[in-house]
Amino acid sequence: MEAEPMTAPLTQKQIEDEVVKYVTGREYVTFVELERLLKEHIDTTGEFCMELAENVILWVNMSEAWVELMQRLLKEHRLFLHPSEPLVYFMDGGSLSMPLWKGRKTKNPRWAPVCFCSYPHPAVKA
Repeated sequence: MEAEPMTAPLTQKQIEDEVVKYVTGREYVTFVELERLLKEHIDTTGEFCMELAENVILWVNMSEAWVELMQRLLKEHRLFLHPSEPLVYFMDGGSLSMPLWKGRKTKNPRWAPVCFCSYPHPAVKA
């Protein structure tokens, strides 16, 4: 299902609230969907990436503003990361062309596909 872009200029707080509302209404939202949602309101393209750990890449070619937005929502526990499968990203029309992370420390960049949810993953203890 394709994200409907937001219309009208929004404040940073409104953008954050819209992202949380979108994720809460759908659950298991990919970076691909979020980019479609956000691209009319913030620059989403850039030279930044989000990492789970060193060389464990969540998404690439992000703007600094988009990375900061997502990190803030995660830090404030308004959104949570859940493991995903590459197929979910393929279905949404995007993926990363790098090997998948196997859950171990790695010397080379690996992709850890994740989705965003409004609740913590049951395997993650607070």
